[in-house]
Amino acid sequence: MSKKIILKTLTIKSKTFILSPVVSLFYLKQHANNNPINFKSFMKKTILLLTLLTAFSFTINAQRAKDRIDLPYKTAIGIRYSPFGFSLKLNDSYRSRSMEFIGYFQDGFIGAFYYYWNFTLDKNRTFRFYLGGGGQGGYTKKGENEGAEFGAGGIIGLDYKFKKLPINISTDWQPSYQFGESNGWQTSWGGIALRLAF
Repeated sequence: MSKKIILKTLTIKSKTFILSPVVSLFYLKQHANNNPINFKSFMKKTILLLTLLTAFSFTINAQRAKDRIDLPYKTAIGIRYSPFGFSLKLNDSYRSRSMEFIGYFQDGFIGAFYYYWNFTLDKNRTFRFYLGGGGQGGYTKKGENEGAEFGAGGIIGLDYKFKKLPINISTDWQPSYQFGESNGWQTSWGGIALRLAF
């Protein structure tokens, strides 16, 4: 590199601190090649790039809106049986995902959280099949044995929302592997849920 180019590079050193990294690199490259920078051309390319990125973002959002599947209700709360407990279900209308919080009162208390995907089985989206997984933990007491218990498992079931009534019913199976007092596979949990949907 000639002395002339080195001097030019040093003279613009202070400018590079106030310019963006992209502009600075572009500026140094142009001077290293001993060519005057064309800010007008650079700005045109920058605006074009930003326009393309904005258009791409709008295209992605439009596709996501097109794929959106609205569920017949957002929230449902009620009771479950086998074992007995309460249930709070929250639906995310985008791509039909759901979260469910369950509290079981059997030989103590077990709290469970499940995250699952819904698949509609009718055109009104009131009848659905769901599949997912989650975890659970709590405190159990069986006779003289008591202690903490936790585990992980899956959930698979069917869900129905009455079209003209704020009532939701579901039935599912929740196999899980437990650690603690009930160490091992637990396959008897599941049953029926009756909820108020809104």
